[in-house]
Amino acid sequence: MLAGVVFASLQGTGFDCKPKQWRLFADAMNNVGLCLDLLTPALAPKSTKQIDYLFFFCLCFARICFALVGVAGGAARSALT
Repeated sequence: MLAGVVFASLQGTGFDCKPKQWRLFADAMNNVGLCLDLLTPALAPKSTKQIDYLFFFCLCFARICFALVGVAGGAARSALT
């Protein structure tokens, strides 16, 4: 959620000038997020006492990608209509 707020504050005025570019960006980020979601279970720690930072990184980065998809896709949709 914080990633979406930061991204919207940085690119707030830029969504109106090229909405198709932002829609393409949202689609690409959705694909990246889905691939990371599918990859994350393979990176899960083998034991409960083991902490695997790559697992957490992939999971967090996938959620950041989905936050960017929500902001960019919603802004592009409102600019196109």
